[in-house]
Amino acid sequence: MLERAQKVEETLRDISIAITAETATIAGMLLDARKINKPVAVQAAIPTGRQIQTRNHVPTRTQQLKREVLALGDLTISRKQQEILDAIAWYESIGNLRPSGIQVGAVALIDATGGHFSNTVGPLASAGLIERGGGKIWLTDAGRTVANVPEDIGSLDDYHQVLRKRVRKAKSASGRTVDVLDCIIKYGGSEVSTQTIGEEVGIDHTGGHFSNTVGPLSTLGLIERSQGRVRPTEVLFPPGLG
Repeated sequence: MLERAQKVEETLRDISIAITAETATIAGMLLDARKINKPVAVQAAIPTGRQIQTRNHVPTRTQQLKREVLALGDLTISRKQQEILDAIAWYESIGNLRPSGIQVGAVALIDATGGHFSNTVGPLASAGLIERGGGKIWLTDAGRTVANVPEDIGSLDDYHQVLRKRVRKAKSASGRTVDVLDCIIKYGGSEVSTQTIGEEVGIDHTGGHFSNTVGPLSTLGLIERSQGRVRPTEVLFPPGLG
């Protein structure tokens, strides 16, 4: 009889231990569930150096699109890539929906003729933010959600000031190259003879120094030269920006 009572006591003790362990497990599960369902602040990261923070509300469609863009692979948009997106958006704002790579490079201050430009825009295309073809480059709907129109380019004069900065960054350019650019800009998009430019800038238009001075403007796609004449391109005077 005593032996049977001991067995019953052991069984009850085992049941008690099992119930305690199961209770602890259930309590832990309930705590985890509360943590998962706990409201948290929503913060949408925007790859432009800015952040929009919202608290405990449903994100807007624009914020949702930005999140979708961020979810495209592991792309982290660099400062120069952002400037390229912004440059394309600026061209759109003046009616040029498919600017050339050279035009975009002029605003984004990057040489569009080298491999660096291709390596910079390639990830943007892979992420679905831009499309390219025939020397042109344009934004997709996803790209427009992260692109901003540069606020410092509101007029043709502002744009030309941006181009002056681009020219100064060119390795083969000099201060005299900017002087030549200013002379060409002064004629408002009309052709100018090399003789006229040389006389106004004070450089012999028949010498090698003149050719070296004006050359970077051709390389950047700002002008075309033929038979002693210089013609500004649409990169220098974009249609839609008067």
